[in-house]
Amino acid sequence: MKYDKISRRHFLVGSGAFTLSLPYLVSLMPSAHAQTLPNSKFLVFLNTPHGGLNEEYWAPRVFPTGVRKQFNAGSLYGQIQYARLQEIADTNGLTSLWQSFINPYLGKMNILEGFDIPFYIGHHRGLLGTYHNSDQLTASDIDATKWDSLDYFLSKSTSFDSSGAHPLTVLPTGEQQSYFYNSTGMVRCPTAPNTAHALFASLFGNQSQTNQTDPALLKKKSIIDRVLGSYNNVVGGAYGPGKRISYNDRQMLDEHLTGLRELEVKISNQMAPQSNSCSQITRNPNNVSIQMTYASYNIPNEQVKWDIISDIIVNAVRCGSSRLFSVPLEPCNTFAVNDFHEEIAHQHRTASVQDKVLSNYRNSARDIFTTIVKKLDSAQGLQGGSVLDQGLVVWSHESCSYTHESFNMPVVTAGSAGGYFKTGYHVDFRNPAKPMYGQWGDSLGNAGIHYNRWLANLAMSMGASPSSFEKNNQKGYGPFGAKYKIGSNGSHREQLGDLSSPLPFIVV
Repeated sequence: MKYDKISRRHFLVGSGAFTLSLPYLVSLMPSAHAQTLPNSKFLVFLNTPHGGLNEEYWAPRVFPTGVRKQFNAGSLYGQIQYARLQEIADTNGLTSLWQSFINPYLGKMNILEGFDIPFYIGHHRGLLGTYHNSDQLTASDIDATKWDSLDYFLSKSTSFDSSGAHPLTVLPTGEQQSYFYNSTGMVRCPTAPNTAHALFASLFGNQSQTNQTDPALLKKKSIIDRVLGSYNNVVGGAYGPGKRISYNDRQMLDEHLTGLRELEVKISNQMAPQSNSCSQITRNPNNVSIQMTYASYNIPNEQVKWDIISDIIVNAVRCGSSRLFSVPLEPCNTFAVNDFHEEIAHQHRTASVQDKVLSNYRNSARDIFTTIVKKLDSAQGLQGGSVLDQGLVVWSHESCSYTHESFNMPVVTAGSAGGYFKTGYHVDFRNPAKPMYGQWGDSLGNAGIHYNRWLANLAMSMGASPSSFEKNNQKGYGPFGAKYKIGSNGSHREQLGDLSSPLPFIVV
């Protein structure tokens, strides 16, 4: 009978080789590298329909002396304006949208201005890169490029997650924004259940508690178990008849393996501290509906709802059940309205209506965005930081300050995506030397940076390489429109070669 020979010396060398990985453990890594370990990043994407909130409400317009500074981004982009949010807040300059509830998190936030979709797009609900319901793009325009929504793309990206154990969770809290393509055409991504208990069960099982082990880690057999298999073969004679080791050698190996087992437990705790206490997740007894409704936003009820939803999101991220959340939002109006689209969205320039739009956004900022950020920042993450530091919460809007238009799109973020983004800033990417014009030749202010570049940076912040999402020799993420009406001086056309490049200033 043939067998593979292995000496005791070879086995000991193989066992000891496990310890050679020690210089690469999380606890010994520089902070910047530790924060970008695989299977730690996450993305929570919130999207408000319509838009129509005045620029001066969602981004600061009054800056203390010396706080606003310039960053030279080159001749194409000009002088980028930036300021620290905390310094703006210290002089009450944050605008009436952002009130004291956001102050504890300003150092981990960004308020970004100057992202443009450089063609007339109208309503589209495609801010994750599909533009699937655009007034400008025809079905053939969209289908020709077949762009999956960014959240779906990341759910299939091995760069984001090689294990495949963290699916995309699309909440039924607003109008669908997550789509993908298959052989039949564009398909809606499946949505999560519409009650809190059913959502909990879909992520953590039907019991009130979850298994303590991260699902991704279950797929990875213990290194010690692999060594132990060889050990059993040695002591059991599998490598030749009667080839058993001595008692003293066996005792020495037992002690060595016990030490390695203890070491691996410590390593696992360092690699996945977010899994601690995952066996103690308790389902909230309040089984609220989380499905979208156009009824008036009842603040106490909605605060309970979003408190439960945010707890589920945080625990799913922390314990490995899901790291991708698409969260479409409702208008969040506290007033009676028969037709929001016609009475509010299309009348947003009227002062009394703008007050209602601002009220809606403040409800979202206080009860949804800030609640999710607070819970993520309260949970322990890698290297002593919070779970929030590992990933990114993005709040964007279907339209800009003019509903149906898409210049200077509002983007608010929290978290650094594991160190990819600088945080704590208001950044205005608009170039004062580059005017832009709308669909009908009207002046729209100054041109900023192509929105497809922002989407590409989102993908790259989650670990995806440009080669994994670029199509048809086109850089950036997302389809292009047939008409480049915005930026008639060619400012956005000039940017086409940069759409997969890191954003100036804000990317570390």
